[in-house]
Amino acid sequence: MSDQTRPLDKTWWKLPTVDVPADDVPLLAPYELTMPGFELLFADPIQKAQNIEFQKVDGFFRVCVWNIWWNKPADPAAEDIVRQRINHLQQEVGIVSDDDRYIRLQIACLKRCFYTFPGNVNLVIDGIACGKVDLSDGIGCEPPWTALLPILRRRQMLLVDRGIAHRHADQGVGAGEDVRRRLIETYSSILSWWCTDGKPDVLQGRLPDAAGLVDLIYRRLGEPARLKWLQVKRLCTSLEFWGVPALDRSDRWQRYKERTNYYTEAIKSLLEGSDDTVGKLVDRNDDNGSCHHAFFRHVDHIIAYIGAGSPVAFDDAGQEHKRIVETLTTYIHVLGSWLAKRTLAETIAVWPECEPTATDLFAHLGESSPRKKWLVACLWKHLNDDDRRQTKQIREEHPERFSVPLKIQ
Repeated sequence: MSDQTRPLDKTWWKLPTVDVPADDVPLLAPYELTMPGFELLFADPIQKAQNIEFQKVDGFFRVCVWNIWWNKPADPAAEDIVRQRINHLQQEVGIVSDDDRYIRLQIACLKRCFYTFPGNVNLVIDGIACGKVDLSDGIGCEPPWTALLPILRRRQMLLVDRGIAHRHADQGVGAGEDVRRRLIETYSSILSWWCTDGKPDVLQGRLPDAAGLVDLIYRRLGEPARLKWLQVKRLCTSLEFWGVPALDRSDRWQRYKERTNYYTEAIKSLLEGSDDTVGKLVDRNDDNGSCHHAFFRHVDHIIAYIGAGSPVAFDDAGQEHKRIVETLTTYIHVLGSWLAKRTLAETIAVWPECEPTATDLFAHLGESSPRKKWLVACLWKHLNDDDRRQTKQIREEHPERFSVPLKIQ
């Protein structure tokens, strides 16, 4: 047993870190001292890990799973009666297993924009149903998941021998991120080749699996020109930045901004006062991040815009956004119906389009239990709060799809 997993006085664990002197390493408290709705409890002194915001409560710093992405008031459930009820469900479960704590943290780190949505929702639902967390695939490509997972894994000694899950936890990388980064690298390679006036047929020979994408990008960009070249180089700079693992980007940020500013200034001099619309599109993609469901769609639009010199409308514009919103609201309705103890027939009657999802989910979750109720309620609440602005119209037109009794049955 390593020093990082060995209990201190049978209750406290050292936070694994190489950046803090041994005498100043924060300690992880036993879970019985951790409030419902919170996952980790640190004793002073405290250090920030990656992008995680720790909240100080009663002299300690805690990570709140209700608002893990922002530094909010100490307990977000204090003014939210539904969260209070869900926290009570956690207390009714009693001792929470290591697997269920991982599943709860997966729920906290879910974002609608993640590249693998809704695959990550299904990953969580499968863990709730079978009682075993799946760590062979990551929930998110950004902190806090990538920062918290290694901390939790080292704390939970039951997971030491879980081969592939162990390795993924070390790397903070899931299959979804691998696929996304490989695609980013492919786009970057094609665009960089175009910038060198490379012949497309030569590149197609080197990238046979991306031959169609090579042809498409070359046709959209058209003949080289100085302004196009600068705009493509700026886009390549963005793609190269997003193509590295999330935990390595902080070291590259300054260099990335310097190169971006260089190309931006050169473009402005050529535009002679005209609006740099392409630059705004690149900035918007950077603001959303590469895990956004429309990241590659935006890249396609940027490439087409550069080639044409003006906005280019795609025939199926908006369809991906529509799919994401419809999928999100379907999960909210089906999970809420399961919590409310509606039958499958009643659930489908409220929203017939949900039948495939409802049939699969009801069969997979099976009979209710205290732990299932708690975890499903956490997932339902998290998805329900994810982005009300995007689902506002659907909520107003079909409020029955979002209703669940305040007292979760």
